[in-house]
Amino acid sequence: MTLLQAWADSLSLLKPKNLKLFLLVTVKSIIDAYKVLLKYWWCLFAIIVLLYGAIFLQVDIVTCLWADKMATYFFYDILVFATLVAVRPSLEQKNWAYFRRYIIYVVPVILIYFVPLVLLTLILLPLGLLIPVTVVMSPVYIFSTLFLLDSPGKLKDFLRSFLRALKMVIYNFPLLIVVGVIFELPKYIFNYHVNISPLLIAGVTIMQISAIFNILSILLTPIAICFYTNMYIKQLHGQFDLYFKQPS
Repeated sequence: MTLLQAWADSLSLLKPKNLKLFLLVTVKSIIDAYKVLLKYWWCLFAIIVLLYGAIFLQVDIVTCLWADKMATYFFYDILVFATLVAVRPSLEQKNWAYFRRYIIYVVPVILIYFVPLVLLTLILLPLGLLIPVTVVMSPVYIFSTLFLLDSPGKLKDFLRSFLRALKMVIYNFPLLIVVGVIFELPKYIFNYHVNISPLLIAGVTIMQISAIFNILSILLTPIAICFYTNMYIKQLHGQFDLYFKQPS
């Protein structure tokens, strides 16, 4: 399959008939994901809300900075990984035993994929590709983790999974641009088209507004992850030969 053929194949998902079926499957997976996450990971949501609650209450600047870093870079990463483990296709019952089997990968995944993602960002930024930076990073991380979870999980599988994720992003780039722009649209509208002056006049600070926005963004994170996961499943089946060598 050539690159242009793969692009055309990926964009076929946007055809009304295909998109309708895909969205129906995705909605079901979103509902199932929230059921599992709220049953086994409700405490994670609660901690993140409490941390941003401290920022909203503006206890003190040190506490606010600490809470923001913990919510953004620690608990959020755990939530993303837990969501990926919850929504990936598996015949296993998704209970505590299931999560314990995979949660040991959360720290290696975050640490090992951090460096190549930073390098990829540095490569894209000087080129002025602002949209691809935001559009590429999330799919690369999500696809890498999903490829890894579908592998034996050895050290060499981390690199292989990352390279396969890069290939999946390249071969589905036009579709990812469309999806990425859609997911970035609410943030763009909020930043550039929502008048927050009345809130500021009423005494609400930028930090408090940001805290509320971040809480909503994190609570809605499983929606985006389910969308990308279903895209991964569909494209993996449709383009399997691109990512795995077939026996001759």
